Amino acid sequence: MISTKTASKRNAVVLGAALISVSDVEAGAFLNFAVAPGYYQTGLSSASCVAVFVALLVASYQLRLRRVARQFNIRLEERIRERTRVARSA
Repeated sequence: MISTKTASKRNAVVLGAALISVSDVEAGAFLNFAVAPGYYQTGLSSASCVAVFVALLVASYQLRLRRVARQFNIRLEERIRERTRVARSA
């Protein structure tokens, strides 16, 4: 007979064997052990996921700023070329 009991991240397995007397079976042998959490259940993993998410947000924001700045510079260059052309023709 094998049964398991879990309580607050600690596990216990009760091993019992059908021996001659019932008291031996009721007593059983205890084997206590702990199961370590998976890497994805640790605080370090959660923190690294949050850090990666924030880094992606910052990177996407910077890319957007560069795109807007490039478009602004293109428009500004067009205005300067137009004004220069008008000033030379007058």
